[in-house]
Amino acid sequence: MRRVAVAFALAGTLTGCLARAPGDECDGPDDPMCSVSIEGLSRPGNYAPSADALAAGSAIVTYDDVPAWDGGAHCSGGFTAGGRTLSSYLRANFDGISSIGGYSCRQNTANPAKMSVHGSGRALDIMIPLSGGAADNDVGDEIANWLIEHSSEIGVQYLIWDRTQWSASRSSDRVRAYTGPNPHIDHIHVEITLEASREETPWYTGGGSTEPVGPPPPPPPPQLDARFVAQGSDAMPDTTGVAQHTACAGDAVTFWFEVEDVGVASWVDVSDTRPTGWGRAVRLGVPGDGTDPFTGVGRVSLNEASNVDVHPATYTPPGPDCNDATYCRRTIFTLRGTVPSAPGIHRTSWRLVDESRAWFGPEMWLSFRVNACEPEPEPTPDPEPTPIVDVDGDGVEAARDCDDTDASIHPGADELCEDAIDADCDGVDPACETPSMPTPDPDIDDPGFDWSDGEPVHTGGRPTTHRISSSCSATSAGAGEGGLALVLGLGVLLGSRRRRTLRVR
Repeated sequence: MRRVAVAFALAGTLTGCLARAPGDECDGPDDPMCSVSIEGLSRPGNYAPSADALAAGSAIVTYDDVPAWDGGAHCSGGFTAGGRTLSSYLRANFDGISSIGGYSCRQNTANPAKMSVHGSGRALDIMIPLSGGAADNDVGDEIANWLIEHSSEIGVQYLIWDRTQWSASRSSDRVRAYTGPNPHIDHIHVEITLEASREETPWYTGGGSTEPVGPPPPPPPPQLDARFVAQGSDAMPDTTGVAQHTACAGDAVTFWFEVEDVGVASWVDVSDTRPTGWGRAVRLGVPGDGTDPFTGVGRVSLNEASNVDVHPATYTPPGPDCNDATYCRRTIFTLRGTVPSAPGIHRTSWRLVDESRAWFGPEMWLSFRVNACEPEPEPTPDPEPTPIVDVDGDGVEAARDCDDTDASIHPGADELCEDAIDADCDGVDPACETPSMPTPDPDIDDPGFDWSDGEPVHTGGRPTTHRISSSCSATSAGAGEGGLALVLGLGVLLGSRRRRTLRVR
């Protein structure tokens, strides 16, 4: 292993703790993990390659450029085989590297018409924590010198570190100051040739001066790691305390888990299960390769989660602490299933897995108290409405119409008296009323009678003589008296206003 300075310092004088996994922090001077710190050395000025490295790496290496941008059609989809092998070798042989990344399908920042070398899978960003806010030369210089020294064997064509660039394709003036916007004080940018990306150079095939590489060893466990963030379900909380949630057997249920990438490798699921493709087949799985009793599946692809491209905090650029945008550090797996039919306590357990390589992160689970609930009664349907029958079309249904065959007979119809027809259906044929006689008018009454008692009484006065012209003539005195009596009677009848019985005394 390369040189590393390990200093044991007093708890009260510690300035930082880098011995923990990325994402952890010291919990104060009494924390035992804070008693060890990895210290580096920052030197003034830009990086200057050593004379030995420049001499050993003096051979010309042809620069392999990248194609036009073309919307990302030429991106490799990840690191090339040579890039992954070199990354694994550097992590296994040099201390002080926090992570190695660098793949990004994007345009060249200086020339947008071209694809960035980071999109070709042939550029590595070797991340080295700062030392006092400056480049850690004790760590970075040694790695950069080694890359330059073995550049022709490996196929290293270009390198940037601590404001300095080195070009293997130039015959002179190979070391120059780098004045780009990123000073590269926290990482080494290194590019390899196409031949190296295919692992065809002597260093990869075992013909170089370094020891034969062979298949790279599996990365150490911290390369893939996860932190549990939160979980939940739409089921009701269990108030008994024996489980987290409660539900009825057979109910539909939704639950979710949120996790954060605290390792040094990004998570995607492109079904790359080769030994060197760490983090490229990440899924949520049932521990022990079983089947979940709620969902009936054993794997859930990252492609179904809220963020399908999860980056750690150490990634370049650093991943923001979110779960639904590019470069996010977290993601949410949402699962939908059915509560088991057997009453009792049931658990759904999950853990992250990089398929064909390793399980990582904590095991996450939810418990449910399942009850055999009575089914909800079927609602009683409303009775069908009775159809309205109105045969004669008079607007009154047959149930209220006493004769539904005659439109003139129905409740509310006009009724005629004493016509033997119950037209308004009230069960009665009304009798006709007898008109009353009018009250006599004193002005035209005969003054020989007193009408005050309602009946005419002769008062002895001389009655008014009424003459009636007629074509008939009286033939005798008796006939004349009889005629006079008839005339008086007719006068009384015609002058009265109501029916009376004439009594003559």
